[in-house]
Amino acid sequence: MDRTAVPPKPPRQQNSGANRAGTPTPTQPLLSCSEFSALLMAHGGPVRSLSDACKWLETKGWILAGEPYDRMKLARVLMTAVVISKGAKLENEAKNAILAVAFLMEDDAIDKLSDSLASIVASKVLERVDP
Repeated sequence: MDRTAVPPKPPRQQNSGANRAGTPTPTQPLLSCSEFSALLMAHGGPVRSLSDACKWLETKGWILAGEPYDRMKLARVLMTAVVISKGAKLENEAKNAILAVAFLMEDDAIDKLSDSLASIVASKVLERVDP
């Protein structure tokens, strides 16, 4: 058998990574809000909205009712979900935890944007009123 006659391996296909220009090439584009909402309605889990997220995290004991949450707390929720995620039931727990944290992060981002816009508007009004 002639070892020099081995056919070359086909090029490896990449599911994600960078293209030649160095820009990442995602395998799955981000969902729009309407697409995400439709998928959530089809999702049979208990987390489908911000209020569901808070209730679910409270029942798990990961966030106390009325307790303020910050990025560190949300990160610990995700880390906890990853650590306990073994088996089908716990995979659903991780999925629900990720959804819950996503809703809280989105709410936090909206609050920060609103605060920033309010501050900008207030400073512009004060500039015009009190030159």
